[in-house]
Amino acid sequence: MNFESAKFIVGLGAQKAATTWLSYYLESTQDVLFGPTKELHHFSRLYLPYNFHKFLENFKRKVTSIGDISGDNIKQIEDIKNDAIHLDALTDIEKYYDLFRCKYTGQKYFADISPSYALI
Repeated sequence: MNFESAKFIVGLGAQKAATTWLSYYLESTQDVLFGPTKELHHFSRLYLPYNFHKFLENFKRKVTSIGDISGDNIKQIEDIKNDAIHLDALTDIEKYYDLFRCKYTGQKYFADISPSYALI
């Protein structure tokens, strides 16, 4: 099976409605692939202006507060890198799929479960 044959699952939910449990359960079956972060919020950032602006402001804040690049702030640098990848993925659906494609190992499904999708 290749990535193009895998089915896409978009999980809609509400905050505190067990979406974390659901994602852990689905991932434990090893038939479902999730993206690089627990909740991508891709579509809510794309279709809800407030979410996009909030994401962009947080990204700018992280970048301006990074200081020196050293081993002490590796986690912060990783967060900025992941945010930059997610920001780039908002411009092209194939780049969004690449967030999953790079981790693909034959799963039947790939999924994005983000409670914020319920607001779209």
